[in-house]
Amino acid sequence: MDQSGDIRLASAPSTYGPFDPDAVGVLGACLALGPAGDAAALRADIARVGAERLFALTDTLRLTPALASALQDKALFVDMPPITLPDGRRTIARTIADELAAHDERRAALTARLTEIVAACNRIGIEPLLIKGARSLWIGGSRWRAMLDLDLLAASPRAEAIQSQLRAIGYVDPSNLHERPAHHHLTPLARRDSPGTIEVHKRGGNRQAEPLITTAELEAAATVWRHDSGARARILPAPLHLLHSLVHHHVGHSSGARGLVDLKGLYEFAAEIARLDEQDRDALLARARRHPRLLVALDLWIAAANAFFALPVGPPLLVCADAAERWRRALARLTGMRRKEWKYPGYAEDLAMATDRDRAKRAGGDSPVARVTLGWRAAISLAPKIA
Repeated sequence: MDQSGDIRLASAPSTYGPFDPDAVGVLGACLALGPAGDAAALRADIARVGAERLFALTDTLRLTPALASALQDKALFVDMPPITLPDGRRTIARTIADELAAHDERRAALTARLTEIVAACNRIGIEPLLIKGARSLWIGGSRWRAMLDLDLLAASPRAEAIQSQLRAIGYVDPSNLHERPAHHHLTPLARRDSPGTIEVHKRGGNRQAEPLITTAELEAAATVWRHDSGARARILPAPLHLLHSLVHHHVGHSSGARGLVDLKGLYEFAAEIARLDEQDRDALLARARRHPRLLVALDLWIAAANAFFALPVGPPLLVCADAAERWRRALARLTGMRRKEWKYPGYAEDLAMATDRDRAKRAGGDSPVARVTLGWRAAISLAPKIA
């Protein structure tokens, strides 16, 4: 919101990098999901890089609540007083406490707005499908997850009905909005008492994402989750939610095309993978095998989460050598350690991984014809992004 009182869309910082390589390395260690490492060594690494550099990185990546939560959980600075020094600098313990308090306040406000929105949808006979961060809020997911907006999915004409209902309860167009009529969601809406905008999606993703997971499949798989308030929304089962979020980053936001991996998305993915039971892991892999680029993206992110966030990986999931190597290239690009190259190196990387013989076996066949078919299906999903 600017000084004139206009409600404006928040601008998200670029997650393409390049980022401070030393701070990136320490961030991975701080957010590690595996067994606890050497606390003294980690404290020394944080001191070497500096808390200001580390939190500057997480502010850009929108991982500051996750970092603050992890440092609190690891009890690395319990012996440090949470104070603000006379020169205005804060101890890291003070920074952790302040960031978590601000995040909790924002999260509570978003939860209140989401509950109100779902109830408004229910009044016109619609149980909206909550996706991405909205799903996490609704079911009481990870406390540390940051979000700029709330995403609801409803195919037309229900999407337009929800949009009208939101306007009826006071939501308006942000003043700095740039209209994109072909977008997969309607005009984002804002209200003065909401810390995030609302996006009503007509489709689950852009037109590159749709062949990997269709909107019809998302709608059919969703089940009703009743909130304590009595409001009713629908959510995706965990495996499909994970894959939809993966497609959102790898395809929808073009991180895969750019040969990158979105670190915020990766941490959320890793934390949710770690909570899956055996049945859900089986379902995750079975669904990913149905499209070559989806299996490629899953393999890449599993390898990345294992290497960067120490995600334990066991059957039926595995760390593939080509995926691990691709992650190393992605990390080099994110940290500016790789020479300048074509803007979209990930297209060729996706095709190479999709036609790998071992991956073809996992997708149902490794004959030359099967591999050509997988390559063709991957290639046609690389059509220029329209929406």
